[in-house]
Amino acid sequence: MNIKDKNALITGSANRIGREIAISLSQAGVNIAIHYNKSEKMAIETLNEVKKFNVNSKIFKADLSIESETLDLYDKVTEELGPISILINNASTFRKNNLENTTSEEIQEDYFVNVISPFLLSQKIHKNKKINSGKIINISDWKTARENRFSYGASKSAIAGLTKSLAVSMAPNFQVNEIAFGAMLPPVDEPNRIPQKINLGPMERTAKMSEINSCINMLLENDFITGEKIYLDGGRHIY
Repeated sequence: MNIKDKNALITGSANRIGREIAISLSQAGVNIAIHYNKSEKMAIETLNEVKKFNVNSKIFKADLSIESETLDLYDKVTEELGPISILINNASTFRKNNLENTTSEEIQEDYFVNVISPFLLSQKIHKNKKINSGKIINISDWKTARENRFSYGASKSAIAGLTKSLAVSMAPNFQVNEIAFGAMLPPVDEPNRIPQKINLGPMERTAKMSEINSCINMLLENDFITGEKIYLDGGRHIY
């Protein structure tokens, strides 16, 4: 797919990796819907960076743990920017909990943000007859069995099934794939964590932002790959 002049919604794109993806795609001529929940100041800063590349872009606030706000997000983006051809489900929870203290409310919220909201947005795109092709990329994690982030890991593991089901249901017009990230940035709740103190896998380093963007661009431009899970983790999942 030629991505120039297409409209992209990137959830969780006010800061961190989502911000960098938004800037990279804007450089390629993609119009960007910048989604945020609480980081309005950062969303505005990202918007200013994106607009340097002369593309259409706006910021949109939504709490993706709430169905009505998720659906409203899609409606507002399509109303103000036009039909969405590219959806990158990047927004995510990353709470700390374990089997002993995880509540059913935490499980439900993590599933909604990490799995159900991507489903709802994808379903809306599928129902929009104004576009006849596009791409969906679900961002997940190389490691989903996490005893110290129990509800996060359980919800992230469900993305693989969602990706495959969407790929089958939205073919042949849409390709749906998953990228499982390894070590990129320190977690928000552990900003001082030193990557060298964890096992980084065969590559023995964290990913560069250019490597993340090149993987995303490849999936956006390739019209034949669908239903795949690409591990962008330096080989950590091999062990």
